[in-house]
Amino acid sequence: MFIKAKWLEPPHLIEYGTIPSNWVEKSNDSLWVCWPKVVNVKPLILSRQMPKKDWARFILLKKYGSGSSFSECEMVPSGNDTNEDTEDENLLKQNNRFTLPYFMSDDDFDNEVAPNQSKKKNWLAAVMRRQRPQ
Repeated sequence: MFIKAKWLEPPHLIEYGTIPSNWVEKSNDSLWVCWPKVVNVKPLILSRQMPKKDWARFILLKKYGSGSSFSECEMVPSGNDTNEDTEDENLLKQNNRFTLPYFMSDDDFDNEVAPNQSKKKNWLAAVMRRQRPQ
């Protein structure tokens, strides 16, 4: 048996795929996707390889459906086929917004240099002036 699923890979990557049902484990009232640490995972999926202890575990977000074969399960629509994945990405990005500090260009740097000060000290003073509230 195979399932079409969505899982979260740290830090904020949402993955979709068809995996063997035995790659889903329950632990601490949560479902986890087991994922092998190999480059070519397809043969392990098709043979329904039993998960090993050294495999990575990712939180299962959603099951979309199941099928008796890999190809049958691939036909099940997932969030990747709809706008659901965009909505999920937007939710993840909302919590990670930050403000970039002012970036000085070379022109700003050259205009701020006084002849009697080192460029490094002058650069720091220029940055501090730009970051102070007016």
